[in-house]
Amino acid sequence: EVYFTTTSASELTLAQVVNYPNPFENDTQFTFQYQSPNGLGEISVKIYTVTGRLIQEIQDVARPGFNKIYWDGRDRDGDQLANGVYLYKITVNDGQNSIEKIDKLAIVR
Repeated sequence: EVYFTTTSASELTLAQVVNYPNPFENDTQFTFQYQSPNGLGEISVKIYTVTGRLIQEIQDVARPGFNKIYWDGRDRDGDQLANGVYLYKITVNDGQNSIEKIDKLAIVR
């Protein structure tokens, strides 16, 4: 059997948020599905230490449908991060509403 989930374009949705590969060695990608009645949205991916310190922020444009954002695994100074677990928060704003998802990622070198 095949199941499909459909959403109305009348509401802002952020779904199927995945960080792949996870764990990763050098770089990774954040993928997600985005829908909004307002079309394009602003996307922000923030990476934090487990203590809550912001170490990287990536901003881009979210387009309706499938989106992919690349991250090189480095902090805002361009330094490679140490092995360990980090948190990421993806926030999308369509100009009227915003929605966010938070999850974990791991670096293993």
